[in-house]
Amino acid sequence: MSQPTTYILSGERITTSSPLPLYDISKTLDSLTHRTTSIQFSRAPNPKLDDGTSSITSSRPTYTPLYNLIHPPNAQYRTDIPSPFYLTNNSTPPTNSLGNIKFPPSFAPSLKKKYLLPFHKPTFTALLNTRSTSTTSPLFPRESESGPKGKGDLKVLFVAKPSRIGKAWEWLDGERRVVAKEEGGGKGERESRLVVIAKDAMKEEELEALLALWVLRLWWDISEERDFQNEAMMELTPPEAIVDMRMSKMNKRVGALGGFAAAGGAC
Repeated sequence: MSQPTTYILSGERITTSSPLPLYDISKTLDSLTHRTTSIQFSRAPNPKLDDGTSSITSSRPTYTPLYNLIHPPNAQYRTDIPSPFYLTNNSTPPTNSLGNIKFPPSFAPSLKKKYLLPFHKPTFTALLNTRSTSTTSPLFPRESESGPKGKGDLKVLFVAKPSRIGKAWEWLDGERRVVAKEEGGGKGERESRLVVIAKDAMKEEELEALLALWVLRLWWDISEERDFQNEAMMELTPPEAIVDMRMSKMNKRVGALGGFAAAGGAC
């Protein structure tokens, strides 16, 4: 049985026990706002050549783009998008990564929803379309039924589900076997960790898809924050409606004070 490997997301870099970066994201989690619609997930250059010398010759080496992580604007209110969260294969040529991947939650977010227990959170299913890339039109070609493990070219790659204990999330493969577990993460935390249990049993492209999906799931955490959602809602609301809401609140307050005064005030 292989030893677990812990991947650490700190800032824009994903590393393991070595400080050398393995992967890069184009935006840090704590910089995301409701206007952010995409993050690029890239592979770092191999830090060592065959002779043991470094292949990195500059402070900002060239990374290989693998996936675009997408969260369309106002995704929770739209029906014209593949999923509120998804990945597009951005490698050129797409030989070392998989196709486009839908990553829908099991239910839609809500401003009023409160997750009283960790397992009240949605489950995410990563649905891989093997014949699609970022240049495919449409991004997810029409799928047809082909059995419980997928629909046509759409294959269940991973499932992320909340643990019943604490804030951890578990990742399962298409056979419902646990392959990874999360530790920490979210806005305000310095580092997030993904402990991959079954690394040796996974192909490199599957591992890289898992890491990209992990970042996308952390993005969902941030998108669920009340301030994040309130900002998005205010941007959707016409200015005149904002004035009407403020006037309504003021009238209610004045009415309440008037009723209080009519009753003779406090005794």
